[in-house]
Amino acid sequence: IPTKNELKLRCTEFDQNGRVKTTAGEFSKTQLCAEHGLQPRDLRKIDSRFIDQLPAILVRDRVILINLAHIRALIKADAVVLFDPYGSTDSYIQSIFIYDLQDRLRSSGGTSASNPGQPFEFRALEAILISVTGALQSEAQVLHGMTTKLLSSLEEEIDRERLKLLLRYSKRLSLFDRKVSTLRAAILDVLD
Repeated sequence: IPTKNELKLRCTEFDQNGRVKTTAGEFSKTQLCAEHGLQPRDLRKIDSRFIDQLPAILVRDRVILINLAHIRALIKADAVVLFDPYGSTDSYIQSIFIYDLQDRLRSSGGTSASNPGQPFEFRALEAILISVTGALQSEAQVLHGMTTKLLSSLEEEIDRERLKLLLRYSKRLSLFDRKVSTLRAAILDVLD
């Protein structure tokens, strides 16, 4: 029985054909657990209110719960539920992901003999992994460009400001490396 003060999660739900069933619907954690056969501890893995949340892919009887980079989702055999990030508006990366997800869900995964149709869950998971790797690739390119430019300028002249900037870039690269490592660990954990 949901309580009056129970936290609500905002979700967008897509059916197996990529059509939006619910946009920014608010559901209590109790409702989500009951409807999808989850335990409350499972939902903690996708709670975007916690900044230092580790990436996770949880496989349960009827669902796959995903918390990777900018995506928090629940995949069922016939639907995908995207959890809206807490305290943020729709970003460019999320918009691109939603369009790609809808496109992949609409397709049957291919009908040629060389590419038989993929199950719905695989198409949804593929869209999520492509979005996550694309975002990481973009971030890596930006960091690479900034760092290369700074290192080139340091060859010409070394000064205090450039060294401070190098320290900041070094910290950003360390954070990026940690992000990639934790994402990799989450994926490898499922594969084992």
